[in-house]
Amino acid sequence: MKRFITVLSILFLMFVCTAPAFSDEQVRIGIVGFESRAQGVSQQQAEAATDIFTRELANSRNITVVERERLSFVADELGLGMSGLMDPRNAPEIGRVIGAGYILTGSVTALTFDSESFRIGPVMQTKVESKATIDVRLIDTTTSSIRLALHAEGSFTRTGTGLALGDIQLVRGDGFRGAESQAIQDAVRQLASRIRETIGNEVSQVASISGRNININKGSGMTSVGALYLVYADGPAIRDPATGAVLGHEELPIAGIRVSNVHVSYSTAAIVDRGGKLENIRVGHKIRPENNLKQYIGKWVESPPPPPSAARQWLDGDEDAAASQQQAQPQQTQIQQTAPTPADPTPAPAISPAPTPAPSATVHTAGRREVPGVDPDTSTDWKVIETYGLDIAETNLLGIRQRGAVTKYNGRNYNDAYADFAAMADEIRGNYLAAYWAGVTAHRLKKNDESLEWIEKALAINPNYKPAEDFKRDTLKK
Repeated sequence: MKRFITVLSILFLMFVCTAPAFSDEQVRIGIVGFESRAQGVSQQQAEAATDIFTRELANSRNITVVERERLSFVADELGLGMSGLMDPRNAPEIGRVIGAGYILTGSVTALTFDSESFRIGPVMQTKVESKATIDVRLIDTTTSSIRLALHAEGSFTRTGTGLALGDIQLVRGDGFRGAESQAIQDAVRQLASRIRETIGNEVSQVASISGRNININKGSGMTSVGALYLVYADGPAIRDPATGAVLGHEELPIAGIRVSNVHVSYSTAAIVDRGGKLENIRVGHKIRPENNLKQYIGKWVESPPPPPSAARQWLDGDEDAAASQQQAQPQQTQIQQTAPTPADPTPAPAISPAPTPAPSATVHTAGRREVPGVDPDTSTDWKVIETYGLDIAETNLLGIRQRGAVTKYNGRNYNDAYADFAAMADEIRGNYLAAYWAGVTAHRLKKNDESLEWIEKALAINPNYKPAEDFKRDTLKK
């Protein structure tokens, strides 16, 4: 045991000294090599899934992947082996050494390959179909708990035409390098997309529509020419019967699109044959990878619900319009980050956003969603937003806005930060996190009366919110 602790300490110092600096906004994930757990699935194919997964997550804006060499080195030095890295009990020690918040493990549990040939005279047509099933677990290194357990089925179908001269058939087939690898890649992309949404707070959406072209917010490194996506809208909410928390939404298929051109920060796509109607697509509708678009033929939703207006305007970069639109149509939401203490600036005069009276409703602890490592009564981190039971789109959008406002605060751009916090506190009922930050920022702007109003508003929503209590007692009452 002593040797284990000594080696762990040495490794920790080595990695601290050699690891590159990462943004506080990024989540670090260590990917352990995938296993083969199905007959007919080779370890080479499982390792290919690992490589594809690493590439998909490494291209994320908010996720950093720890190099596999570092994981292997740690496993060897601690005598764990790669299987030891998959044990949740070892996650806290491993996470501390490599600086990762999560460890990702996975396995290829099924991989099938079927081919069928038809001959009409000298023409031979062959249909090849492959399906892959992959399961992954994301282990939280802080709590050793399994943060996510996901399952995806990927598919790929290809038709080839050749000549049949007597008993000789001239039809090309690429084996694993063709259909099977594409099926694995389809499953991996589905899983990576869900992890990037849930852990990396990324939402893949339609960014704009120009003529017949559909622009999506996935650029170079995040997609490729020929990639297929399903455009969909959130349908009725799926709620936890015990707590009433929103677990997600039913998926309403709108259209199938194929990427035709990839740019640095976005890509252009077009609707595939029998892939729905362009007029049903709106800016802000979500997209996800989907190779088997044929399953939706005849099932496209003709009158899909529009995406949130604020989401559309946020993608277009019009934050002010997004805020005003949401103020006009307030959402019933409940929502909490530690306030940094930069040096007192000399703020420029600004028009103050007027605080609104505290709502009579309060956040009920029983209705919160539990998030490992986050205490909604003491934390001021943006992740507290995840405890409010919002759907993924609302959580992601609010998280982006909250982090953006905090970035402005840290950069001493207090006027803009104040406007952002105040807008979020007003438009989302129960948002005591934004109300608290509005109070802290108002104090920086020497607006002590408004600061007190915002802090009291936060406490009216959540009387147990300790950061607001402490700020009122220690700062505002001096």
